[in-house]
Amino acid sequence: MNKTITWARGQKLHYIIKGEGPVLVLLHGFCEDATVYNIQIEELSKTNKLIIPDLPGHGSSSVIRQVTLPMMAAAVKAMLDAEKIRQCIICGHSMGGYVTLAFAQLFPNVLQGFGLLFSTSIADTEEKKENRLKSYSFVEQHGTPDFAKTLVPTLFAPDFEDKELIENTTESACNTPKAGVMAATLAMRSRPDLTEVLKKSTVPILITAGKKDKVIIYKDIQKIAKQLNNCTFETFEKSGHMGMIEEPEKMNEVLFTFIKHCIK
Repeated sequence: MNKTITWARGQKLHYIIKGEGPVLVLLHGFCEDATVYNIQIEELSKTNKLIIPDLPGHGSSSVIRQVTLPMMAAAVKAMLDAEKIRQCIICGHSMGGYVTLAFAQLFPNVLQGFGLLFSTSIADTEEKKENRLKSYSFVEQHGTPDFAKTLVPTLFAPDFEDKELIENTTESACNTPKAGVMAATLAMRSRPDLTEVLKKSTVPILITAGKKDKVIIYKDIQKIAKQLNNCTFETFEKSGHMGMIEEPEKMNEVLFTFIKHCIK
């Protein structure tokens, strides 16, 4: 079922909701929307209630031109309030992981557990910040499609064979509003290091990492995971940055197991 709520200052937030049972909220990444989790929705909704929003500036949700990651987290909280959900598990992919961490910092009592899917708690390096500005300028001048066609194929492992899936993911990314891409770029650039949020967490944490990921380097996130108590670290041997598409069966299994761990 597709639903839309109106939250702060008339902003619209679109989301998909399906299934019954323990609540799992999945947050998509940069230049994505809720449909990136289609395979997970189909399988996990058989035993769980899945809620997957289009984050602000993406999909069918409103663009907020000076958006921050905490604002995106507040949008997720408004969605949960509208659905009268007091506790849930939240897992976010890439940028969605940054939003998940912001949510964990702002609303820790709502969480039964949370996960970073091919994401990190570390702030951008100076080099990465500079690259964000270059991306911002490129999108400003050329629009989302040219940017997405360059970016998205690099997110997959070099030997990923399903070219149609890459093309479909790229086509979806091309539809992300230009202003939404630009706003999210600056939001990610300005985010602080939130590793302490992970270290202080009293609920289970899931971290997934792709051995072939060029965005979130495997060894870097593995190092963080080893510092944490109550953390499940899962390696996706065949994946780059898009493990929920590259190894969907493994992702479904990992999420099923994590949900059981959080609600036991």
